[in-house]
Amino acid sequence: EEEYHGVELVIPPLLMPLDFTGGCHNCTAKVMGSSGEGRKTLLTKTSGRIGWDANCLSNAALPMKGKYKFSVKVVKSRYSNSCMFVGIAPSSFDKSGTDMFNKSGFHFYLNNGNLYSQPPSSYNNKSYYRGVGVGSTVEVVVDRDANTIAFIVDGTDCGVAYTGVLNPGDDMRACVMLRYLDDSVEVGEVVAC
Repeated sequence: EEEYHGVELVIPPLLMPLDFTGGCHNCTAKVMGSSGEGRKTLLTKTSGRIGWDANCLSNAALPMKGKYKFSVKVVKSRYSNSCMFVGIAPSSFDKSGTDMFNKSGFHFYLNNGNLYSQPPSSYNNKSYYRGVGVGSTVEVVVDRDANTIAFIVDGTDCGVAYTGVLNPGDDMRACVMLRYLDDSVEVGEVVAC
């Protein structure tokens, strides 16, 4: 806990840094800062076609218990509403695959705010929120105890997006998919909430 102008600030404890080194296809991962001090990873689409062929999956599994979150800030996008997916996916996610958003994992599409996922929910463009643009930050909130996934956009809680989809022992990881060359996001560390 710290104080700022007489107001007590509660800073959630760091659970783990997210490492995407070697975990990206058609993207680069550049680490900025050090763990525990606001470390971020800049993910940028650097090759491939115009399409869903740039996939980034964190190297380590997310915690299997508790409630935690990680942030994804849109740094650069070809369009005002970002053609990007953020969410979580299993370790079996095919990083070199195309159109993985409804084949593996649980995702929030920043362009229109809709949901896409693997079975059992099998969402394909399910209405959820609104589009998200450059400069916005999306927090992916995973509650392993309540078995839910939710998203927060620029401080606005969008509500539970997925429920009952995580099995005990599922090896889930942070996941980002980029569509256009030079599109980029900044991914923060995993913190308790």
